[in-house]
Parts: sequence; C-alpha cells; structure tokens
Amino acid sequence: MMRIAAIRAYQIDLPLLEGSYKWSGGNSVSVFDSTVVEVVTDTGLSGWGEVCPLGPAYLPAYARGARTGIAELAPHLAERVQWLNGFPEFGMQGLVIVNEVVDAMPVSRFRVDDGGIYELFVAEGADAPFVFQWRTPQTQGFAKAVERLLSRLGGLPPGYESEINLRAGPWVASLAGCLQRGVALIVDYGYARREFYHPERSRGTLVCHYRHRAHDNPLALVGIQDITASVDFSALAEVAVDAGLSVAGFAPQGHFLIAAGLEECIRTNPTDVRGHLESAQEVKRLTLPSQMGERFKFLAVAADWDAGLVGFSLRDFRDRL
Repeated sequence: MMRIAAIRAYQIDLPLLEGSYKWSGGNSVSVFDSTVVEVVTDTGLSGWGEVCPLGPAYLPAYARGARTGIAELAPHLAERVQWLNGFPEFGMQGLVIVNEVVDAMPVSRFRVDDGGIYELFVAEGADAPFVFQWRTPQTQGFAKAVERLLSRLGGLPPGYESEINLRAGPWVASLAGCLQRGVALIVDYGYARREFYHPERSRGTLVCHYRHRAHDNPLALVGIQDITASVDFSALAEVAVDAGLSVAGFAPQGHFLIAAGLEECIRTNPTDVRGHLESAQEVKRLTLPSQMGERFKFLAVAADWDAGLVGFSLRDFRDRL
C-alpha cells in the first residue's frame, strides 16, 4: 500500500502582471502570498496542490491560515513539513491537481463589430462611480489574440461579445517549466472552443456572485463580489502543447468520476436507507448533465507520460478540443 513519506510546503510570492491589485477602501496588493504543497509517497510518486489567495476578497492572512490548516489536518506529519521560499525548479515528478484555478484568472472582454475589434474598459462615470467603455484595443497582445481566435472560429457575428484569457498561456508555460514527468489535472467549469464561442452565447460567460446569488453586473458591489468567467479548454490545450506538454485526456466531470470509480467510493450499507439516499443524491449532483456532470470538465496535460489515465477510459473527448 502506498504511504505518505513526507509533506513539503513551498511559499511563493506571485507578482501581479499589472503591478498592483486594488479594491475598495484604498486597499491594494502587488504580490500574492501563495502556497504550493507537495505530498511525497514511499514509492517516489508525488502529488502537488496550490493554495492562492487570488480573488476579489484578498486577505493577507489567508495564505498563512492555509499553511496553519495543513499542519492542523496532518499533525502527525508536522515534523516532516518543510517550508521553502521558492517554486520547484524543473524536475518535478508526480500529479498536479489544479482545481478551479483558471476560472479565477482575470479575463479581457472583447466585442466584434463591422468596424473591427474593441476592448472593454472601466472609466469614471458622471452619474455613477464607474462605467464601461468600449475602446480600440490597448492591452498588449489583446488584438492579436482575438484576431487569432476569430481566424480559428471562422469569424463571429457583428455585436458579439465575450472574454479571452491572456494569462492562461504564461501560467501553463510556468507549469511546463517545472514538470519533468507526470500529469497536471485541470478541473474547472467551461467549454471547448466551439461551444464557448457559440453564436447563441453572444454576451460571453462572465458572471458575478454575491452571497450565493448570481448576476451579470461587475460594477455593482465593487470589491465585495466574486467575478468569474468560464474556461476555454481548447485554448488551454493549445498553450500546453506549445509549452511542450501533451494532452492526455479531456472529459466532462460525470464521465471522469464514473470511470474513476465514484460508485465504489460512495458504496454504503444497504440497510442504511437514509444514508444510501443521501449518497445517491450526491452522486446525481456530481454526475448528471443537468447539474455538475457536464458543466465541469477534466483536462489532463502531461510531460513524459504515455500510460493511460483511468478517468478517461469511459470516454475521451479530446476530439472536441
């Protein structure tokens, strides 16, 4: 049986591309204090995870609290925990689980009109604190990225609005620069490109959340609501290949979990009727297409890894990317 031999935690300061992140009350931050955790087994296989306080409700104490939580959850391994002040160099081997990281990255909004491509900006308003303004592209790399997208899609109808993630490429390149052998499993909600930029999805996927309620106005509740966008998994797969990784699998969550043995994991005592029904409802929520089964996707990118992955054995949808 595989056993945990060591847990190593790496502290890494992630500087912001824009220089600083600002929110209400005059608060700002230029570096995110993040934690990368490595779990080493006695077989030599390692698993990796990341805790980053990136988000609209940034708290400086969040990262320190995450590291304290790790020690609380595994006190018997506390003496084996090593706190390091840098990200691993190339040579990392094992499994990297990336759970809902990409959807938290900032995105850029674009609009396609007869006159060309426009980029969405926030400006100071006369009758409101902030207003949106469509302008000619100014962000570095934005125009070329949208033009490349339109070329691959064969164009989009006039008036079409959506998002594009300019940070996913550098992020995947950094991951590839560390991973010598193993698999990174990216889990998030999103679509393959053709579905993401479907003609009927003409206002994009950007959505705001506040106290478990969703709406579409990013300028409301500034600084205290969560703003997120779906993930273009085709784009992630392309930048992974460009960075030297291979695409090892792609599937909706329902297919992945069933193939990975979800039913075995939640098997209950048949005499416990209430527990059985509760577990059945949880499985439905995770796997049904009308709930989380289709909304969430699993994308595996790999380095020097040819073995099959059981999560994609039921059905692999790489052809849709």
